[in-house]
Amino acid sequence: MLVNVGVRGFIPASHVSRGFEDDLQKYIGQELELKIIELDRSRNNVVFSHKEVLEEKHAKAKAEAFANLQEGDKVKGIVRRLTDFGAFVDIGNGVEGLLHVSEMAYSRVNHPSDVVAEGDEITVMILGVNQERERISLGLKQTIPDPWTTVTERYAVGQTVTGEVTRVVDFGAFVKLEDGIEGLVHISELSHKHVAKAEDVVQPGQEVKVKIISVDADARRIGLSIKELEPKPETPPAQAPKGRQSQPDLTEGTDSEELTTNIGAMFGDLFKDAKDE
Repeated sequence: MLVNVGVRGFIPASHVSRGFEDDLQKYIGQELELKIIELDRSRNNVVFSHKEVLEEKHAKAKAEAFANLQEGDKVKGIVRRLTDFGAFVDIGNGVEGLLHVSEMAYSRVNHPSDVVAEGDEITVMILGVNQERERISLGLKQTIPDPWTTVTERYAVGQTVTGEVTRVVDFGAFVKLEDGIEGLVHISELSHKHVAKAEDVVQPGQEVKVKIISVDADARRIGLSIKELEPKPETPPAQAPKGRQSQPDLTEGTDSEELTTNIGAMFGDLFKDAKDE
């Protein structure tokens, strides 16, 4: 860029800012604080750097930040960059801190873009300051009330609520009841029938009705059940145990006297003849 400081000077593109600039047109008409990095009076050649001015200011601001910031302080910042693991937030004069994805909300966050966007102005809490590694850790969820501190005021055992399935795991499914509050439907509580895989019953994003079967605010756990809201299957009639078949009652409907064998009546004459002989 060409600049006018009473005489004409030049700023290389690499010295315009602390980062790469692909659009220099936006600087036209702006006043910049510059540092002379080359001077040739005989050739009326002056080279300036705006980057070095910014670097010096940044170093001074960083030193002040590490000296003054304390854990627990709340500061305002602007989201500058998003990554898969969090967001870098400018908390003043180019000093950036990392807002990790796990510190964005009390509920599970799949990606930082689900909570913040580049350019957002947010209030964050200082979670840690490591001057040796020049790292500042930030938290967003710490600036709002923790919903688990009052969870027993809204949820009780036996209550029926509606939630959204957020995750399906080997041992069951997690259901979001509100921002920051999730409960677990154990695989044994998905159905009265045997369930081999939780995904056979529920899927992420599905809205389900559940019954609260336990609440532990200290452990931050809520137990839920789907099968408790379903009718219990009818119990099949009991079957006689398999074994030896009972012998038929040959005396049923027959006079016992008719079944009595009288040996004398049948063979009396035969015995009498033998005796006489």
